[in-house]
Amino acid sequence: MFEEYAIAQLKTYYSEPQLLSLIAIIGCHSAELDGWWRGHGIHRLFKIDQRVRYIDQNGLGCLPKESETYGLLDPRSYLNFLESFLNDSARAGVCVLDGQKYASAGLYVLHYTCLVFGKQHQLVKVATHRHLPAFKILPWKWHRRRLWTRVLFKRWEKRPKRDWWSHPGPNLCKPSKLHSWVQSLRENEYGVAFKFGLECLPPVLSRAGRSEELIAFSRRCSFGPLSVVFPTETKAARQAIARYLIRMRVDEV
Repeated sequence: MFEEYAIAQLKTYYSEPQLLSLIAIIGCHSAELDGWWRGHGIHRLFKIDQRVRYIDQNGLGCLPKESETYGLLDPRSYLNFLESFLNDSARAGVCVLDGQKYASAGLYVLHYTCLVFGKQHQLVKVATHRHLPAFKILPWKWHRRRLWTRVLFKRWEKRPKRDWWSHPGPNLCKPSKLHSWVQSLRENEYGVAFKFGLECLPPVLSRAGRSEELIAFSRRCSFGPLSVVFPTETKAARQAIARYLIRMRVDEV
């Protein structure tokens, strides 16, 4: 009974790029990532609007619980059950997750992560590139750098004199946050979604089949200035892209 209902619903899911990617994330067990349960990651990355939410509410009910969003209260066991169904060709039939579906999901996540989130937070670009020679040569950039230094100096003057606080318990001291903007980007809903997209790429690309569009975009994609805030996740995503391209070259031989 469930198999027939799920197959009928999956045909609708696969017609929507964001819902196809959502199903692929569940199929590769990436729904256990923190970005899924925090809500902002999955909803920002997949652009969940009222129409898509309505499809899921009347379909498989995969979306996590979020404010003003109806979803599963404790979906872990259900998602594990759904994962086994999606990867079982005997049960899912033509709707089983194959290499082409994973490739389509990988292209969507990679495209949205690079092009949309790569344009966010120009503060990161200014803060990380202000020491480069190209930034210092041009007069207007040199003037902007002076203004930036002046702003930082004024902020430093306004800081409390006690920049160290004692850790409760042992007499250990920890420095205060000198780069609070990094922490704010990490906790921002766009930052959560960007990190979630980076974390989803390795498992999805490891199962992705051959896609000329995905190969072409993978060769020229860039994660933008926001990647400096998540160096570990960015490195893992780039390694996953490199492994996918190598695997595609080997398949050509």
